[in-house]
Amino acid sequence: KRFRGGWGIAGGARYIGSQFIASDNAFAIGPALVLDGSVSYRRNDWRVNLNLKNLTDEKYELRGFGSDSVIPAAPFAVYAMFGLDL
Repeated sequence: KRFRGGWGIAGGARYIGSQFIASDNAFAIGPALVLDGSVSYRRNDWRVNLNLKNLTDEKYELRGFGSDSVIPAAPFAVYAMFGLDL
């Protein structure tokens, strides 16, 4: 949503369903709901974004490399961007 004065906000949710990771389906990783958000400001041709990932710091795993591995997902993180809005 964009507001007057150059401000904007955004939000979204990502659902990661449960997944079997072993070739014999002996082990599964559970589902997770991850919430993200963003705040932005525009002035003339310039824009600044602040992106907030995994707002609730949800602890979950993703499939790893190979058939029997998992990787911990990224915790809460903040990313900033400054640039031209062409």
